[in-house]
Amino acid sequence: MNPNWTDTIERDVLALFVQDAEFASSVLDDLKPSHFSPAHSALYGAIRDHYRKYGSVPTDSALYDSLRTIVGASDAQFLRPTVVSIYREVRDPEYVRERVLTFINTRNLEISIRRAEEFLAAGSYDEAKGSIMSFMEVGPRQVINYFDEEVEIVDAEAIPTGVPELDSYLIGGGLQRGRLGIVVAGTSVGKSALMLNFGAAAVRQGYRVFHVTVEDSREAVKKRYDARFAGKDVYKDGLTDADQEAIRAARKNGGDLHILSMISGRASPSAIRMAVQALGNHRPDVIIADHIDVMRPDFRKEEKRFEHFDIATDLRGLAQEFQCAVWTGKQGNRQSRTAEVVGAESSGESYGPAQVADVVLGVARPPEEKRMRRLLIYLDKQRDGIAGRAIACTEDLAKMTLRGLLSSAEVQEKRHAYARRQG
Repeated sequence: MNPNWTDTIERDVLALFVQDAEFASSVLDDLKPSHFSPAHSALYGAIRDHYRKYGSVPTDSALYDSLRTIVGASDAQFLRPTVVSIYREVRDPEYVRERVLTFINTRNLEISIRRAEEFLAAGSYDEAKGSIMSFMEVGPRQVINYFDEEVEIVDAEAIPTGVPELDSYLIGGGLQRGRLGIVVAGTSVGKSALMLNFGAAAVRQGYRVFHVTVEDSREAVKKRYDARFAGKDVYKDGLTDADQEAIRAARKNGGDLHILSMISGRASPSAIRMAVQALGNHRPDVIIADHIDVMRPDFRKEEKRFEHFDIATDLRGLAQEFQCAVWTGKQGNRQSRTAEVVGAESSGESYGPAQVADVVLGVARPPEEKRMRRLLIYLDKQRDGIAGRAIACTEDLAKMTLRGLLSSAEVQEKRHAYARRQG
């Protein structure tokens, strides 16, 4: 029960719920029957159950019938005047909304703080920090009525991947904001190289990239970007002044690149979130988190597969919160090192991340393709878009370069030919 709510406030809260379905939908999962006095607890429980079952608030007669089932005829008769009263107009709906949101957010923050204190008492600093950072304020969702409001469909901005043939299959022509992409591949096949190419292409196009590495040092990742921008094997040949100029020219369109190295086993979605917030006005358009298998969840689970699911869910939350494209890798099973096609099913027991992801790409390099210095990208999943497409690429991993076998012009002609066949 909330000690700061009077009977009048509680009745106004119930009245608001049956009169404002949009607000009710945004807080019903966070407000519990136990937060009300006994007299109003059954009423709120009946309203919530009806909304969850039918997706709408109940009428006064439906609410009364539900009460009779829940508390019996005599108690329902006792509550009947209250049922009638909550269908009258709320005197100050904005004030009531504010009271509800303040109560829920305060309670959620208290829970996060208590968890953090427990972690601190156990000497788990990272978990304590993750508990605090996991707190998210509750607010009403933006709901529209399809028939009553004009819904403008705007093409989502997409960030080119640097592989035109892949862009031709992706919604909008590249990496989409607010979405999570996962690259599945066997060990040393090329998932990190593919994501680094995404990052380099985005920087060249004038976008900001935040590359988080967990397996490698910041210096190692920097050298790979050096190789990609300079187009040479920097470990073997080093960098000349001309190479340095070519690297600086990569950001001529306004792009930027930040690299963060995190300790394996300590990197978590909340830690990445804190790092993004620390960038201030330089919030990224693309976040690359390499990769899920060496990250940890904000809260531990008994099985690794459940932890991987939570990590993917939180990474997708980052994409939505910061309206950027988030990409990460997932280690494939043993067979994926030599398989001809790699997809979500190649991610072993941890299938959860593929379920959460909006886009899943598999990278395969079977022996024959490896001899020809080629690899195959397989678009295994794309939410609301086409999937089941394979893209052949040439690779020069010493230069961190991947290129589709079709040129941009050939890709365009291929798309036009497909459109003509469909027409």
